[in-house]
Amino acid sequence: MDAAADAYDAATDPAERKKQAEIIARALHEDVPVIITVWSGAVRAYRSDRVRGLRAHPSAFLDLTTVSRA
Repeated sequence: MDAAADAYDAATDPAERKKQAEIIARALHEDVPVIITVWSGAVRAYRSDRVRGLRAHPSAFLDLTTVSRA
């Protein structure tokens, strides 16, 4: 990867620059891990005419500090 990056920087010919860019792109595509983040959000059923302030939390933590009766 370093050699391809150096060759890309040093290239003056557009065709050579494209060739080095393809080498870099292929290496990044094949060798760099992919991290897929997922939030499966907690589903909570409640009646909005009786409860106010209930919010979903990314960790599924039930935070009742803002909850009040409607």
